[in-house]
Amino acid sequence: MVWPCPAQQQWHRAVGTEEIAIAALDVYRKDPDTLYAVGFRVMNGGSRGTLGLHLRSTDGGESWDSVYNLGVDIGALKVDPTTSRIIYSTGFGFDFESNAVIMTSDGGLTWRTLGQGHGFRTVVIQIDPIHPNIVYVGSGSGIVRTTDRGETWHNADSLSGWTWSMAISPTNDSILYVVGGGGIFKSTDLGANWLQLCAVTPVCGGSIAIDPRNAAILYLTVNGQGVYKSSDAGATWEQKNNGLGWRDLDVSAFAINPKRTSELYLGTGSDTVGNRIIFRSNDGGEHWNEFSDGLPDSCQVSSIVIDTLNERLYVGVNTCCDDSSGIYIRDGITEADSSRVTLPEKFVLYQNYPNPFNPNTTIRYKVGAAGSIKLQVYDLLGRWVTTLVDQTQSPGSYSVAWNAGNRSSGVYFYRMESKDAILTKRMLVVK
Repeated sequence: MVWPCPAQQQWHRAVGTEEIAIAALDVYRKDPDTLYAVGFRVMNGGSRGTLGLHLRSTDGGESWDSVYNLGVDIGALKVDPTTSRIIYSTGFGFDFESNAVIMTSDGGLTWRTLGQGHGFRTVVIQIDPIHPNIVYVGSGSGIVRTTDRGETWHNADSLSGWTWSMAISPTNDSILYVVGGGGIFKSTDLGANWLQLCAVTPVCGGSIAIDPRNAAILYLTVNGQGVYKSSDAGATWEQKNNGLGWRDLDVSAFAINPKRTSELYLGTGSDTVGNRIIFRSNDGGEHWNEFSDGLPDSCQVSSIVIDTLNERLYVGVNTCCDDSSGIYIRDGITEADSSRVTLPEKFVLYQNYPNPFNPNTTIRYKVGAAGSIKLQVYDLLGRWVTTLVDQTQSPGSYSVAWNAGNRSSGVYFYRMESKDAILTKRMLVVK
């Protein structure tokens, strides 16, 4: 049976991330089925187990495998926007050798050290949105820049103190913004000179983000103070905390939807049971609404990543006090806003959930234009197994269940066909 999906989706935790405290998370936006994350395993009693775990997913975040173990804490992680095989990561240990910037060119199978020998945790990696061979790395000792993907490094600023966040203008990569212990700063000449923007001074962390469609709009988060917005490239700022309580002001993650830039997501961190940890704004920060139903309520959100193609939201959760750490996923984020109805612009086939599964799973998809839709399952050899959908459907979101109770363990493929698209994904039956 096929039925339209409900307007409100729930969060679920990705397979393979249970009890892993996530430090950072990123997606390859050209193919959002590929994601990477880093963190450490939480042991019984809340102690830290394996440090520096590098995880990879190739099925839209539903299941994850460990591809590398750095052995020390992780500060940051970024995927190159031109290829999912290039990833930058940083370590944080108790000696100079552990405080390294590392890079992989083969999707995480092998890593090499690009630079080491600083005594501060490296918490910032930013890849130039216009020239991705230029990469910035920030720590407690300042910012360094490479113009050749890590072969050589140069000092990129004259600032002192911790660097907590950095943003690069999407239209002019000479314009940089930095949030650090000394305040919020702007450079218009690649970091040679800096101007302090405002009197707001983060004392224990903060972040800055630029609207990808309007570089004059900036968002600043300050621990204990919430969210600030500037519409004039940082000249003036206005606090935007409508809908946030005093316990919601310790902001630990922030994201702008690059497809709908007035859609914002905010993550918090708290040890208080019953705390709200994810908020969403549909109007550029003017109003915030809780978006955390189904998430743990006493943890820290370390990362928020948006898959604009599949309308998915990923949240990295970090807690040392229970087994609720991991990566949480929410589908259909456009449908969460009940004030508007959004029809899909294209055909989308989601990864089935759960996956792997035994024996039941659900497949979700979007129909972009009215017409004949066929959804079929094939085995690893390409032999037809069953037809789940074969009918005319109107534009909208749908889901269909499959019971593999009479099928053997192994890899299967499900294929969606319409007059405008043919989409295929893989799923795994485990008995």
